Amino acid sequence: MKERDEWDDEAQRVSKTVYVSAGEQAELELRSHFVGKRDGVRQPCDLNVMLRGRGGSFTGQTVDISRSGVLLQITDQLYNMPHDDLASFAGRIEKHFRTRVDVFFVEAGLRKAAEVARLTMSESGEFLMACQFRERLTDSQCELLDVDGSDDRQEEPAA
Repeated sequence: MKERDEWDDEAQRVSKTVYVSAGEQAELELRSHFVGKRDGVRQPCDLNVMLRGRGGSFTGQTVDISRSGVLLQITDQLYNMPHDDLASFAGRIEKHFRTRVDVFFVEAGLRKAAEVARLTMSESGEFLMACQFRERLTDSQCELLDVDGSDDRQEEPAA
């Protein structure tokens, strides 16, 4: 027979169980392949990029950028599907860029290795992909891309 504390522990565990739909479960599984949160102050930018992953190369356009990452739209017509939904788009992203995205800034001639951090939609309905650089932009890379070079990490206040 279970002790009272065991029953209480099991009741607490069961009460914390969250049930999700199949679509929500698929989205949660896809998210598990992507990295964490953004940590940089973003600024708008409009640069042409080439994205390379294990599934090929695709053209894109930046939306905003920081020292730690970039938000972009894949503009390649071969990649975007008519009447697409976010789950389908996320599936293609996971297939092509699961372990790494090489972001090549065309005009600057700069390549940065990155990982997919999150997927979202713009206000006008385009799918956007946020990438976190594996190594933050250096001062010279910021200058090359015309990005504000000030350090954008939020420092903890001194105690």
